[in-house]
Amino acid sequence: MTIPAETVEEIRQRNDLVALAGEYVELRKRGQNFLGLCPFHLEKSPSFTVHPAKQIYKCFGCGVGGDVFDFVASIERTDFLGATKILAARAGVQIKRLPDDEAKRLRSERKRENAAASKLAELERIAFFEARENCHQLERIRRLAAARLRRIHHGDAERFQGEADLAWFALAEVAAQMPKAAAAYSLMAFAAINTRIDFALHPERRERLIQDALEAGYVSNEQGIRHEVQL
Repeated sequence: MTIPAETVEEIRQRNDLVALAGEYVELRKRGQNFLGLCPFHLEKSPSFTVHPAKQIYKCFGCGVGGDVFDFVASIERTDFLGATKILAARAGVQIKRLPDDEAKRLRSERKRENAAASKLAELERIAFFEARENCHQLERIRRLAAARLRRIHHGDAERFQGEADLAWFALAEVAAQMPKAAAAYSLMAFAAINTRIDFALHPERRERLIQDALEAGYVSNEQGIRHEVQL
């Protein structure tokens, strides 16, 4: 069964994602968006964000995201057709069938779109976790080097000259790389969706995007909300 595009759009328009997600998740307004604990994985700090203007959601913890149909399909463990039927019933929309040839064409088109969207989401998720892990790794190196220097300082510094030099070198490297790591993380976590896609799909452009964020001192999303790059 394939549902006409105009019917799908009517169902979309008549099901507000904030109201729908709010039936499953306690959401709190944060700037232009809404934030809550992700219903798709266990977490203590909220990373599930709903964007009212675009009617999409994104979890920066587990990487899931999509529109109102994706949310219902995931939360109710069904497919697109099942989600559409649920939302149609919720909104009081009657579903009509398409002719078989048109239905086949639309199924093929939707399959290609879903495959492309899935690949993009996975690339974006990988880029995000790489950026976050880089930040964490640099912070671990900084703490280890600083702790070692403190121990050397309280002992016989001459005996540990080589180790002290290595620790200072590690700190210098961290100091040089941390701003770039912070900018990369900020771009993937807080930038506008087009910028995140650009960062995920084009590794050769990442250095330029990072440099732009460092020069500006912040990244901003579609609503113009700024997130300062922590240096």
